[in-house]
Amino acid sequence: MKKHGSLIAVILLFVFALTLTGCGGAAEKPAQKKITFGVSPGPYGDMIRYAIKPGLEKKGYTVELKEFSDWVQPN
Repeated sequence: MKKHGSLIAVILLFVFALTLTGCGGAAEKPAQKKITFGVSPGPYGDMIRYAIKPGLEKKGYTVELKEFSDWVQPN
């Protein structure tokens, strides 16, 4: 009886490992890491440009800034 129990455990372990291997392929696909900010001239635009953008680029993101001349245009 003990031989059957260990055989079942080995089979279950194999099926579990096979299941995890099949799920692992999704994480290998590179995600698109591009962020676009619409900014206005002034302190908020400078905050994005000089504080947030360099931090995101260090993490591997591509950051694009689109500057608008007024507050209404982006809406």
